[in-house]
Amino acid sequence: MGELPKQLLAWIAKLLPKQKVQGNGAIQVGKVSGNVTIVHVTHAPDSQVSKATSLTTPEQREVLGMIRKLKNREAVFSWMQKSFGTRMVMDLKPSEVLRARRYIETINRRMNKEKLG
Repeated sequence: MGELPKQLLAWIAKLLPKQKVQGNGAIQVGKVSGNVTIVHVTHAPDSQVSKATSLTTPEQREVLGMIRKLKNREAVFSWMQKSFGTRMVMDLKPSEVLRARRYIETINRRMNKEKLG
């Protein structure tokens, strides 16, 4: 008697639409029994993804913007390497970000004095 329900389920399964996981943000929903391992499940609107996965703080982004405006960026990265052991702004602690900002502001002040004087 156990064979008949299996055949009936197999016949019903052929009639049901097949689920395909395709494209960006594809989702599968269903009922599963037994041992199940979920490998990867993610879904979020694009606007939330960019906010959630931001690797830098607003302060770090501001320092990065200040560095981009400098003519000699390499000097700042070398100083960061000597002072903090990294060339990456995103690796800096909040107090280190503040020190880097002050360092860049000092460079800007000196450059402005040279232009004026």
